Amino acid sequence: MGRRVFNREFKLEAVKLVLERGMSAAQVARDLGIQQNVVSRWVREARADKAQAFPGRGQMKADDAEVARLKRELAKTKAERDASLPEPKLILPALQVNIRGGRLPPPDGNGISYLRLPLNQIGHET
Repeated sequence: MGRRVFNREFKLEAVKLVLERGMSAAQVARDLGIQQNVVSRWVREARADKAQAFPGRGQMKADDAEVARLKRELAKTKAERDASLPEPKLILPALQVNIRGGRLPPPDGNGISYLRLPLNQIGHET
């Protein structure tokens, strides 16, 4: 048996039975054939904000939708800002090129490949 889905009107009617008619959540739950904790949760949600309670399956409350929109906008703005920034200066350009290219430097006469660091590029004089 799959999960049961209740529409907004059904939930509001169940809440109305508790809040306006004075029935207990347990009684409403028994009458409707659902769990008491479900009815209690619906009552809490309706008390918190009745206008935005139970927005629907897959729908967001207006505040949540605005937060999501602002997060998307911020991510887009950061991406645009980052694209306009200059590339960072490479401290070790030769090493960076070799690693990114996936190639090691050619071997020396003894057949061993060495990664040489250009010390004058990082502020040391030889």
